[in-house]
Amino acid sequence: MLAGDPDELHPWLAEQQLASAASVLPLAGGRYSLASQVSWVHNAKRIPPRAVIWYAHWDAPVLSPRHPSVVTVYDLIHLQIPGYAGPVQRAIVRAAIRRVVRKAKVVTVMSEFTRSEVASLEPSAAHKVHVVPGGVAPPFLDAPQSPDDGKQPPYLLVVANRKPHKNIEATVSLLAVLRRSDPSLKLVIIGEQFAHWEHLVAHARALGVSDAIEDRHNLSDAQLVALYQGAICLVLPSRYEGFGLPVLEAFACGTPVVASNVTALPEVAGDAALLRSPDDIEGMADAVTRLRTDRTLRAELVKRGRARAALFTWDRTAQGMEQYLLEASQG
Repeated sequence: MLAGDPDELHPWLAEQQLASAASVLPLAGGRYSLASQVSWVHNAKRIPPRAVIWYAHWDAPVLSPRHPSVVTVYDLIHLQIPGYAGPVQRAIVRAAIRRVVRKAKVVTVMSEFTRSEVASLEPSAAHKVHVVPGGVAPPFLDAPQSPDDGKQPPYLLVVANRKPHKNIEATVSLLAVLRRSDPSLKLVIIGEQFAHWEHLVAHARALGVSDAIEDRHNLSDAQLVALYQGAICLVLPSRYEGFGLPVLEAFACGTPVVASNVTALPEVAGDAALLRSPDDIEGMADAVTRLRTDRTLRAELVKRGRARAALFTWDRTAQGMEQYLLEASQG
């Protein structure tokens, strides 16, 4: 049984050929909405008595049905990043997350970093917080090796939404530094736009590199794979990540990575990326230059990256979730 918008879920079930194997519990409202909280109350009686409920986000009902539950917490960004939420919202989020992890039989997270954050937030739940990493989709894992043919201008790649904590300004500054020695260098940014995009545009204009930035979105997996493979490297100078899926996608595509050395990124990247402080523009510039000039280093990182990405599959993720859903069902 899937809870959500029937107009979205029914077509998806038909596409996956699961229409006869699953039913839909209509759930009003979106994430963090009062409507969804009220909808859960009204729909509780329709949930089978022996069901286990998996809340795939911490935005679970405050008045939750009396069923064993598993909740997934992706990160605590609302609480950890200054300015991400106002004081009232932060207080509400803190109370809501603490409540839902206390009530859950199992809590899953995608990294040891997030496990430690959740355990610190609610120590009474520390024993039931388990890591189930995310996975890399087949289009990336199965991407054929496709070395750069040198026919297109060189570019750095950013795959991230345009929110302040992604620190894309650092990549714009990095572009400005590197273009001093290579004016042909470009920056391709892929991801959902938010209000912070206007700040990024102003920053690029002030540095004189706005014409060297390409804004891309709504790409297919095949288009994204091609952009990964054509890039000098993926640059992810984020200040906060609960996991860091673009790092693994880049690895799978044979693309080196220059990323931050904070939060979950070192854990996900292992020894397959060049990690720098999110504020170390010169350090990142040196890393990119080494990737462009040291073929031995680049080949070694590509090899390590492909091996690292192969460890993270959605089948493995599903097996982990199955284990904890069954554990929660045992009464």
